[in-house]
Amino acid sequence: QKGGRGYVSMTDEQGNPTRAKFTFNLGYLELPLVIKYSYDMDDHMSFQPFIGGYLALGVGGKIRNFKDRQAYGSFSNDDHSFRRFDGGLRFGCGFSYDLAYIELGYDFGLANIGRDDFDTTHNGCLFLNLGVNF
Repeated sequence: QKGGRGYVSMTDEQGNPTRAKFTFNLGYLELPLVIKYSYDMDDHMSFQPFIGGYLALGVGGKIRNFKDRQAYGSFSNDDHSFRRFDGGLRFGCGFSYDLAYIELGYDFGLANIGRDDFDTTHNGCLFLNLGVNF
């Protein structure tokens, strides 16, 4: 699940400048492709940096226009929606202590997911994973 919010400057029916608030939720099915190195600090702890990429396919979500009180599908064929395909770089580091695992990373989107001819839109995502090794 990715998303964000923003404001768009526009004019109303009388030609007066106004701002519209938008929020958008983007649901993806994501495939990470990473290389991870495990450095054992002792018998219980390991340090695990990783680098690679990800491929993602948009599967659902909503764009909400608070000014007009309307909602749109995030990945429809409308000019205000986003493109379904996303891909980019992924890097970060994990730390393991016995069975516990924690990982912090960042996804840097390279694909332009926006449909605007003048601006580009890229995903960026800071993530935290908690897990159990067995």
